Amino acid sequence: MADAADGEDEFEAVDQRLSESQKFSLYKDLEGYRSLWDTSYVPSKNKHQNKLQKEKGLEELSQKHNLSPGYLKRQIHAARTSLAREIKKQSDGQKSKWKFFDTLNYMKDVLRSLKAKEESEWTENETEQLIEYYKQNDILWNHSLSSYKDRNLKELSYTKLSELLPGRSHDDIKSRWNVLKTIFNREVKKEEDSKVSGTGTDAVYISQWKYLKYLMFIRGSDDVDPAASTLDLKENERPAKKIKAEKAKDIEEVAIDVYFGLFFSVIFFPGEGGYSL
Repeated sequence: MADAADGEDEFEAVDQRLSESQKFSLYKDLEGYRSLWDTSYVPSKNKHQNKLQKEKGLEELSQKHNLSPGYLKRQIHAARTSLAREIKKQSDGQKSKWKFFDTLNYMKDVLRSLKAKEESEWTENETEQLIEYYKQNDILWNHSLSSYKDRNLKELSYTKLSELLPGRSHDDIKSRWNVLKTIFNREVKKEEDSKVSGTGTDAVYISQWKYLKYLMFIRGSDDVDPAASTLDLKENERPAKKIKAEKAKDIEEVAIDVYFGLFFSVIFFPGEGGYSL
């Protein structure tokens, strides 16, 4: 154990003496190891395989530059942080003077994309405001209301909500609501399905989703378009009519069989209980 520790300390001592040219060389080689610097990069659907690929890349790059894996990871993190800072300066109209800015050019689009994604994600406060607004304005979701069909009134409501949530368009708001509603329905169904007869207490599913209680006002509501509901009803009526017709046909066929059975028994077996003509 002492040898391993000594070896790590030795590596760290070398790390601390990285020259400017060594950093340039490291950052250039880093471009070929995307899984080490792009947190959004998923080369395959196999998580274990992705992990192995990342570990292999870390080991290869560490050995090539005589660095410890731990220090290499810190160096990559520091480079990403510094580059993000310089990109922010550039977006504010300032020119970057950082010497590695151009060398790490391959990271820029990825960092900008991740920043944009981070800014587009809904905060907890925004989500709670959205839910509360929908709760107070049921014309936005309750299809049973006659005012639900009033597009002008609904657009006015969305405009007011957009003002409460700066930077959120009508489409953003509708999309977020649909996501929340889908998750809510799924969680409620999982809870109900786990409460079937004979299920033990330990097997009952209790949702931990933080917005479940906030959305309880839509539970059991008529959140289905009446037009679609009517179509569904008509579709459900058809099988019933078909079954009724099939039953009538079966009865008719049985009656015919009985009639012909009696007829032939009279003709061919008059002495065995049949009727003589």
